[in-house]
Amino acid sequence: MARNTVKKYLRSDETEPTYAKRVSSSKLDPFAEKLAIWLGMEATKSRKQRRNLKQIYTLTGHLWRLPILWLPLLGAAYSRAKEYSCDRHGRACCETAESAARALLVLGAGPRRVHAMDINAYARQITYSIGFWASFHEIINGYPWLTKRVSMVVNKDVAVPKRNPFAYILGVFVPYGGASGGGAGFIVLVAIIGILAAVALPAYQEYTDKATVSQAWLQAAPTRSKLADFYAQRKEIPTFEEAGTSDTLSDGTHMSLNPESMVVEVPTKVGVLNMVPKVSSSAPNGIVWECHAGDGMKPTALPKACSKSP
Repeated sequence: MARNTVKKYLRSDETEPTYAKRVSSSKLDPFAEKLAIWLGMEATKSRKQRRNLKQIYTLTGHLWRLPILWLPLLGAAYSRAKEYSCDRHGRACCETAESAARALLVLGAGPRRVHAMDINAYARQITYSIGFWASFHEIINGYPWLTKRVSMVVNKDVAVPKRNPFAYILGVFVPYGGASGGGAGFIVLVAIIGILAAVALPAYQEYTDKATVSQAWLQAAPTRSKLADFYAQRKEIPTFEEAGTSDTLSDGTHMSLNPESMVVEVPTKVGVLNMVPKVSSSAPNGIVWECHAGDGMKPTALPKACSKSP
């Protein structure tokens, strides 16, 4: 501080100099309010549970990636790529490739036996990872086979054998279980199958019911036509015999006719189908037929084709 400045403030009533606060813009300004709220929430936690902005950013990044990481094949591949990246960083920090490889072998052999292992012999076991189940186990998990990791640390240009291509077909149906491993993926797969079954089975049952009713409706078409023709000519409700038709369908099902309303009842596996005549001037014989759900039949089993048909 200059001498004149010191004299100036000594002679004045001010106890210390004041300067205008420096204000500079930041790329985080649009997020300042949200960041302040997050930090305020963290301040209420105990010291061990608090997270700084970097940790919060990392956490939110994982949350954004989480839906994608659960995808089959993709999530596990991303996790394996991170493991390979960590191995390369570890190799760069070690003086020799052998020391880096032995550090990895501790994961498989433990600290006591790792020094007695032959690194090159272990690395050559990479050829055993090309089988179907070995390939399938690897592609649904986030960790590569340790033999591959050791081989790539010893020689970064090593030719890694390709996995069994059929393992990818099965792996498509197994979501990635994250840190929980492939077992969690199978649990998720079972849950997905259960949800799909809960949705698909009722839809399939409804489809089969409609197919059964549609078959009965189509088989009874000649009967409906002759009944309508007889009624159009004589204005009276006939019997099956008077209309010149049979009361039995081609599959052996026996129909019944209401003599007062001319409603034809057809028993099916999913209940009774009622074929109800309606007077209509647009029909050739003045009668249109509609299908209605009778005893034991759900309305959802009625196909749209028979809602109104001549």
